[in-house]
Amino acid sequence: MSNSAISWWEIEMLSLKKRITLNQTTESLRNSLIHSGLVEIPADGSIGISAASLNEFSGDAADRIITATAMTSGALLLTADRKILNWSGTCNCHDARK
Repeated sequence: MSNSAISWWEIEMLSLKKRITLNQTTESLRNSLIHSGLVEIPADGSIGISAASLNEFSGDAADRIITATAMTSGALLLTADRKILNWSGTCNCHDARK
């Protein structure tokens, strides 16, 4: 299993805004998952270019980077974000609410 490194920023922001509730700190969650084998994918130039090139996509930079990371790495994107799930582009997405 892998994730975009920017996902941690988004998780922390959602937690601070009280849009999600965690039973531990974001840092503890990250450390636990990495210790369990999660591979963190850093945003590089290729991902940045792909993120900027997503047609008809939300203007949210974090969502663009997360989506481009999944597309570039060939990973399944697990998300509850309706904007990403409803995007007409090509991305292997799964609704995390199901």
